[in-house]
Amino acid sequence: MVKEEHRKLFKKIYQKERDGKYLEVKGDLLDLLKIYSSNVIETDGRLFRAELLLTSSIIALYKKDYSQARTNAQEASTIFEQYKNWTRLPYALNRIAETYRFDGDYQSALEYTGKAIDALKKAYPENSLKLKKVLPPFERELADALIKLECFSEAERVLCDAYRMAEETGDDFTKGHLALTLFSLYIRTKELEKAERYLKIGENVLVTQAGAQKNIPTEIIVMRDWAKFYLKKGDSEKSRDILNQAIAIAKKYGFEYLTGDLENK
Repeated sequence: MVKEEHRKLFKKIYQKERDGKYLEVKGDLLDLLKIYSSNVIETDGRLFRAELLLTSSIIALYKKDYSQARTNAQEASTIFEQYKNWTRLPYALNRIAETYRFDGDYQSALEYTGKAIDALKKAYPENSLKLKKVLPPFERELADALIKLECFSEAERVLCDAYRMAEETGDDFTKGHLALTLFSLYIRTKELEKAERYLKIGENVLVTQAGAQKNIPTEIIVMRDWAKFYLKKGDSEKSRDILNQAIAIAKKYGFEYLTGDLENK
């Protein structure tokens, strides 16, 4: 039986992770994983461990420990499948996909996101409102892998379908992230007018409208994308200025895991 105090602690850990405060949760998370170890045998404890592993895997991703992130996500997916928790299995499968994407293995990322989407469609009725609410973020991940593999037409089809669903369900947060992925697509295909339009949409939803609640890593990513845009337009001075601002913010708030990537753009 999972203790209520542990559930409350995990809720705080999860929220901090969602807010990008990864460094603040590591100790508490490791303590809980020791309590709910792989030796736990009762159902409630096993499923709780799976949730702990998923959060641990995203933190490992940001630390660029892709092997550990994948190991944690794979164990979580095994637990969810064992207990037939079909609504959580897709998230574990997609986390495995993320580890491959971060590691540069886009074909494996495509495969596992495809498995995650198949699992979602088994969990929810086709064309149901619930499926339309949960599917778009997975399609965004699928499209990201397709972009990396230069399957641009297929990526555009998937993204436009996901964007339509996000608008239909009123999910502005997902719509904002889909807009940034559409920016990534159009910057690759050198369609700068479209790229600028979707970057503005993403920035408006995820940074401007978010106000005090905006996510610092997302703000950094938007700045990085503007730097990419101006570089493509041939304004290298403006691109470098924005990039330097993004690097400064990354260092100020402790997001050094982004800094290296930014400096190499």
